[in-house]
Amino acid sequence: MSCPACGSSIAQGFQFCPMCGAGLAGVQGGRQSHGADVPPRGPARPDDTLFPGVRPAGQPSVFIVLVGRDGSEGRAIPIPSAVVLGRRGADEAFPDDQFVSPRHVRVVPLRGGVRLVDLESRNGVFVRIGAPVPVYPGDSFLLGHQLLRLDGMAADEGIPPRDANGVRGFGTPLAPAWGCLTLLGVGARPADIFFLRERDTRLGRETGEILFPQDAFLSRQHARLRMELRGGAMNVVLEDLGSANGTYLRMRGEAELSRGDMFRVGDQVFRVKC
Repeated sequence: MSCPACGSSIAQGFQFCPMCGAGLAGVQGGRQSHGADVPPRGPARPDDTLFPGVRPAGQPSVFIVLVGRDGSEGRAIPIPSAVVLGRRGADEAFPDDQFVSPRHVRVVPLRGGVRLVDLESRNGVFVRIGAPVPVYPGDSFLLGHQLLRLDGMAADEGIPPRDANGVRGFGTPLAPAWGCLTLLGVGARPADIFFLRERDTRLGRETGEILFPQDAFLSRQHARLRMELRGGAMNVVLEDLGSANGTYLRMRGEAELSRGDMFRVGDQVFRVKC
């Protein structure tokens, strides 16, 4: 198809000539059936309809989108500049979420993503992990409805006590634990303790060393903790095992996220879109 005004070759589907801006509404198969009735236009202005991926000046290019429990996307929140999420007194408020602090997290736009800054919230900000990540004593992570904290072991823990006569009490002989996972209940109160004795500990609903069979939001085999010894140092790595709902690690202070990354604030789950 050719433009009737400047003769430029134009692909099917355009309503205006991208070279001279002439209207093409009446062009059929290279001929204009009623060109006299089509007024000329100025230079075409790129938009998301004619040129996908190009946004008009002034429109924000970064959004965070609310994600439902079923994975569906809801309201999109533009991030033209720094935006504070919270329960009240914030740029974007979630007044019904009792786990969100008044001013919980600042979301700062970056090229191709966002930076999250925790504003000293009580419950923190949890980021969904992709690749395996190192974790340290005091770190907490969320899988399904289970909030767990990694804790170390003191040097004298795990040694069976003796009485005044030097007699040790009966019990099952166990390998020494290198750490433990503390299950946190509502209010972040310790509810249960799982001692970590193996180098590889899997967590899930049906398969693994630590199971939560009643949690429908867990995959059969959801995540694992792996302890590695390198020289005289011990490293612990948290890895998601391809779970449906993901594994979320509480970030330390701030973190940078890219397109498609997800994070959680209270009961609100967000995905970064650009």
